[in-house]
Amino acid sequence: MLIALPESPAWLASRGILKKKPAPLTDLFRPVLLRVTLAAIVISAIPMAGAWAASKWMIPWADKVAGAANADYKAAAQGWWALGATIGSLLEAQLAGWMGRRRSYLLISIGATVLTVVMFQLTAPLQPGFHAVMFAQRMVATLFFGWLALYLPELFPVEVRATGSGLAYNSGRFATAAGVLGAGLLFSALGGDYPLVGTICAGIYALGIVAIRLVKEPSV
Repeated sequence: MLIALPESPAWLASRGILKKKPAPLTDLFRPVLLRVTLAAIVISAIPMAGAWAASKWMIPWADKVAGAANADYKAAAQGWWALGATIGSLLEAQLAGWMGRRRSYLLISIGATVLTVVMFQLTAPLQPGFHAVMFAQRMVATLFFGWLALYLPELFPVEVRATGSGLAYNSGRFATAAGVLGAGLLFSALGGDYPLVGTICAGIYALGIVAIRLVKEPSV
């Protein structure tokens, strides 16, 4: 990483200039940064909550439908899921640089929403296209996480960059916990209907279509 990953131009420009102590966490909630901080938390929470409240149902669903008579099916589903996630995590930084930060997040939100609904409503485990749709859904939904690693530091001034991006990303974990609990309660209330629960929770990804309007294209 030291050899191949260039430093941020803004950070390089600040070397030898910024002599202040590290900024306290409260600096992120001053009026000048409050809107940015809250927006960063929202756009971080959406993909995390979506992954655990919507996407993760695909594996237990595959296991239930395939059953003990086809025990290898769940493993194959998990493999396609992991392959899609791996490819998605490697692609997003390049896509965001090519398409722009806001546009790429918007398109990922649309793609993740559509593919999640397709996976739960237009296909099903043991059908020929299920693994292909699962692969595509996971690849697109995982693009969010490469995007966050690139974009969150760009939102904040250099002196609070690490603190701001760390706070925003990890605050999303609280939304994830709430999403998991809420999806579990919904699952019980709907009688264990995997397609219906997955489709409803796909709406979490759709929130990204609106949330990305809260932030601007950064100037690094």
